[in-house]
Amino acid sequence: MLRFSKFGSLACAILFLCLASPANAAITVVGPDSQASGNLAASAVFTQVGNDLCIVLTNTSTVDAADPSEVLTGVFFNISGSPGLTPLSAVLTTGSTVLFDADGQPAGGVVGAEWGFRSDVPASSGLPTHGISSAGLSPLFGGTLFPGAQLDDPDAVNGVNYGIIPLDDLNPLTNGNNAVTGNNPLVRNSVTFKLSGLGDITYTISDIVFTYGTALGEQQLPEPTPTPEPAPEPTSLAIWCLGMVAAGFGARRMRKQK
Repeated sequence: MLRFSKFGSLACAILFLCLASPANAAITVVGPDSQASGNLAASAVFTQVGNDLCIVLTNTSTVDAADPSEVLTGVFFNISGSPGLTPLSAVLTTGSTVLFDADGQPAGGVVGAEWGFRSDVPASSGLPTHGISSAGLSPLFGGTLFPGAQLDDPDAVNGVNYGIIPLDDLNPLTNGNNAVTGNNPLVRNSVTFKLSGLGDITYTISDIVFTYGTALGEQQLPEPTPTPEPAPEPTSLAIWCLGMVAAGFGARRMRKQK
């Protein structure tokens, strides 16, 4: 018959807990995940904050946006498990501003009502299933919006309004056509979005696509599927636990010998 001392029983209990405890749930894409092609460049950083998915969308181009087809107006992605996500907030990222809005900067940086969200983008569009956009991309958007006050006519989401131009677009009033030189409010640099509805599991973000302009397929910038962050392996965790148990056992023997 096998017999265990009190310390041995404790060691077994610790080892069992180490093996049974799952790794902390987390989004596997922590970015920034950026892609560039010609004058276009963008990044989308995905992180999990509690049960919320935070997405920082940035126009990282170093070239001035000369027409709507160079204004970043959306990001699309797939997420494992397809959780029921709900738009929670859309605000200017620190260091970002709104240009060409007659009412000035939005209160609290909130630009939510100018951006829409959809979690059931049809496969016929050629885009991933989840999408955020400031353009209607007819007929994809026009229903669910992020919370916030309507900032500009026509009713969101529509046109290039509140799309994102680069931080380095230093002469927006002179470089480009009328659509991007004062006739439409534009965000310089970045917008941070939050979606609620994540559960306590590990998610994977994949197939990121950035969209530009006001028409579906006008310009798209696909993101290579990112390399997931490896989760802690149960074997490694067990080895660490055994080491801790062995250290405790050794210390106990030394005390007895003394």
